[in-house]
Amino acid sequence: MCKKAKIQDFTSAESNIFIIFAVLWAKFKLSVINDKIDEQKVRMLTI
Repeated sequence: MCKKAKIQDFTSAESNIFIIFAVLWAKFKLSVINDKIDEQKVRMLTI
């Protein structure tokens, strides 16, 4: 029983870390995309 509980705790902790990493990666990607869109807008305005 104890071993199973430990394995479950470990896997849940790993999945939480993975979810947090995925969310941070998604936010980073979105910020990069937004920066590129802003650059394009600036270029269109300056031309």
